[in-house]
Amino acid sequence: MQSNGTKRSIFQAREIHLTKTERAIQAIRDAVLRGTFQADEQFSIVELAERLGMSQTPVREAVRALQAEGLLQQTPHHTISAIPFTEQDIMDVFDLRVVLEGEATRLATPSLTADDFDEIAAILTQMRATLRAADYSSIHRLNADWHLAIYRASNNPILIETIMKLWRKFLWESLWSMPSHSQISLDQHEEILLALRARDADRAARLMGMHLLHGQLSAVIFARDQRDGRHRPPPTFHT
Repeated sequence: MQSNGTKRSIFQAREIHLTKTERAIQAIRDAVLRGTFQADEQFSIVELAERLGMSQTPVREAVRALQAEGLLQQTPHHTISAIPFTEQDIMDVFDLRVVLEGEATRLATPSLTADDFDEIAAILTQMRATLRAADYSSIHRLNADWHLAIYRASNNPILIETIMKLWRKFLWESLWSMPSHSQISLDQHEEILLALRARDADRAARLMGMHLLHGQLSAVIFARDQRDGRHRPPPTFHT
């Protein structure tokens, strides 16, 4: 295992090498999920490219990818709009996550090594420090790394790929700005780690499910606050 000083988040490492299309996908997805790109707005490829400060080709490819993800739709007038994301959608995503991530945790428990436990604990320590610094973007990346450090021991890449697709359905970074979510979430991480160390697969899977149900409640509250104007989206796209 690499030392904490040199180990880089898989998301940070990947972001350095993003293509123009991948940057466009990331920017548009964030805009949709943050509410910057709202469901009643319609854009042409030209307008999206201008707002992103990019050429039309990568933006057009990004739109196709996000249509396949179910975040964008093309209108009869050949403009693009966001597909509305409802509270029920959030509930459905989390219900699936409870099942899939609970199973990934169960499968991973007997296979985790001493190095895996060191990595999981080290990431959690970084998350606590990052939360104190209110660096929500970094804690979001670290949280993804923490979960993946567990799930990859399941040795089931199709399961992990499916889980990661569900992660892209909501802007999880936003939840870390909610005090009612963040501290409880990290405490739940500690409990899960204890169950993993004890090789108690059933308890670890159950705790992971409870952890995700807490996330489900936080996400619904966040969506309601955003709908009621208590969470203001940023005014522009960014890449």
